[in-house]
Amino acid sequence: MADNAPILEDEQKPAGRSKLIMYAVIAVTLIVEGVVVFYVGKNSQPAPAEATAVIEETTELESEKFGEVQLALKYKADNYKKGRIRTQVTLSVYAQVDLEAKEKMDEFVLLHNSEIQDAIRTCVANSEPSFFKEPTKKTIKRQFKNSLEKILGEGSINEILVPYWSQMDISD
Repeated sequence: MADNAPILEDEQKPAGRSKLIMYAVIAVTLIVEGVVVFYVGKNSQPAPAEATAVIEETTELESEKFGEVQLALKYKADNYKKGRIRTQVTLSVYAQVDLEAKEKMDEFVLLHNSEIQDAIRTCVANSEPSFFKEPTKKTIKRQFKNSLEKILGEGSINEILVPYWSQMDISD
């Protein structure tokens, strides 16, 4: 009896047509979305900067105003703040001074070399081991500057430079 049942209109529609419409709607949606993203991306970029004035003056480099004076070269100092472990630090220290005072400072450093090395050794020995882990060694440089200005004169040092730093833990 099921074979003799009448066929309804909904059952007569082919299934492929509804799938085709669904694929068409998805394709149109993706194309519209792509166009919107492209338009927003292209128009949201800032405009390139335009020069408003010509730079005529050249500024003098700051490094030309200063000279470097060697205070210690591959100097070794010990720190015992970790208890039984001794930290041996090998470092080079330079002072950045005014260019006019560089020659005078070179002579002064030669005359007071032992005092300068003692001040550097004392700073390393009294420093906390956490200061050794600073990437810029800012705290130790400040300690060096304060100690060395007592020897070389207040305001004589513009900046302390530490181009070489090596440390090694040694257990006694």
